[in-house]
Amino acid sequence: MINQRKKRTATVLSFISRCKYLEILKDTIVVVLLLLLKLLFAFLLALLYLFFLPIFTGVLWLIFRLDNRFKFLLVIKTPNVRIQEKEDNPVIYNTSRGNSHA
Repeated sequence: MINQRKKRTATVLSFISRCKYLEILKDTIVVVLLLLLKLLFAFLLALLYLFFLPIFTGVLWLIFRLDNRFKFLLVIKTPNVRIQEKEDNPVIYNTSRGNSHA
């Protein structure tokens, strides 16, 4: 009777320890799978960045380069300004309006 109770207790304890071991193993497997999923996502994001970003910027460059409506985005327009230097004071002429400022 006592021997049978010891066997039953040992069986229950081994089952509990096996369950704890399996629980730890299951948690470890889940963590490893999540890390692998993160690595896969990072790799796919890097591929997306490497392959599609140059294509996208190339298409934008072609649109801005070929379409005359977007020329103002490519060239920074500066006013037509001419500097004429005399002895000690430079005079700046704004040729777009024709007025001179001393």
